[in-house]
Amino acid sequence: MLIKYLISIALMFVYLFSVNVTFLPSLISTRWFLALPGAFLMLIYYKSLYKRTIHYKKTMNSFWKSLWLFYFTVLCSSILNGRFDGFYSSYPITILLITTASFCLIYLLNKIWKGVDLRRYFWLLVLTCVGHQLLSIAMFFFPVVNDVVFSIIQQSALEERANELTILNRFHTVGIAYFGAGALYSYCILLTVILSQHNYKFIKRWVIPIILVFLFAVGSAVSRTTMMGLIVALMYLGSVIWQSKGSQRIIKLVKYVFGGAFVLLLTFILFNKYIADNFLLESVIEHAFEGICNLFNDGKFTTSSSEKMFDAYIWPDNLLTWLIGDAKLKGIDEFSYYMFTDIGWCRLIFDFGLIGTIAFIFMQWKLLKVVFVQKINYLIVFVLFLSFQFKGISELIVYFMPAAMVWLFKEPNIELSNEQSKLANLSNRSEEH
Repeated sequence: MLIKYLISIALMFVYLFSVNVTFLPSLISTRWFLALPGAFLMLIYYKSLYKRTIHYKKTMNSFWKSLWLFYFTVLCSSILNGRFDGFYSSYPITILLITTASFCLIYLLNKIWKGVDLRRYFWLLVLTCVGHQLLSIAMFFFPVVNDVVFSIIQQSALEERANELTILNRFHTVGIAYFGAGALYSYCILLTVILSQHNYKFIKRWVIPIILVFLFAVGSAVSRTTMMGLIVALMYLGSVIWQSKGSQRIIKLVKYVFGGAFVLLLTFILFNKYIADNFLLESVIEHAFEGICNLFNDGKFTTSSSEKMFDAYIWPDNLLTWLIGDAKLKGIDEFSYYMFTDIGWCRLIFDFGLIGTIAFIFMQWKLLKVVFVQKINYLIVFVLFLSFQFKGISELIVYFMPAAMVWLFKEPNIELSNEQSKLANLSNRSEEH
């Protein structure tokens, strides 16, 4: 069992944290290791798998239509502005790479576990992020690990600069930017709470609070954006408690969560002297929980970055830019943003306007409709996704495209019944043990 988990997490790591290695050309990232065989596997199996699906066929077709609608708006903005600048000009190629890599990933996981469903995939996603955080901790406390990692991985100039600027106040991350890491950890916190509602053979109940506390604490030391995941997860948990009307299982879950929070607080109290004597660790904790510290000291939940964030809300000053954008995402160099704003909503509008932004959001929504059947699940993930745009640009496709591919391998060739719908419903009571 341990070998299965290690192999699965390694595959997930290669897919999620796509890095450039020193012995390969800079254009080739680790995701290509799955994308190329994935393209071959799709040529062989995709058509036969697709034919026997109902839910996937219906919802995925809607997603592809929304994708091409979005790209049409990008092209219109680029043509009318007379330039093809920015990441989204080559978006179809990016999505093709993600799609074939996702297919290969789920194909291999399906072979390893003799069948993989959404619950298994999301659990592996959570464990992979825990492993990613463990690597960040090792790189922080053991410089030799940091040196070995970055001797294998090629860093871009932007990544090198970001690590240099934050070397004293946060854990470094591999294969993903700080904001992206915070978003990913947030999704994992939310998915952990969703998974924890029921008993599954492969998830021990006592593990849940440990993972939640670990994801939040270490995630905050990497990116304070992780706080958003905790807030939305608590909103979700509150709605579940309201609907459960005092269910003993849910009450027990709440006890576990608050018990984990108490353990985290107790840990800080017991190791306070050690933390105070360790300058680097103290600076990381102060940065990670700056908002909470300010709340207790000044009565306001503010951070240095949140105060600067409001100054970055810069909007177009003409109607044409509002509608179709300026077809620019980056600034004068790779270290700057167009119009000097890194706010997600502002950058999207400046790139392809309100029309393109609506199409972009609609595309993400359509993908969630493929993955989840139960309304509350895709709504709460969508709320978390929307909240990230107030800080930076966040997408769902990398994390949830493999979940969509699960339907190809799980959905039987008969009319979708209520019982089959529960295969995509993380609140599936029939699978409880």
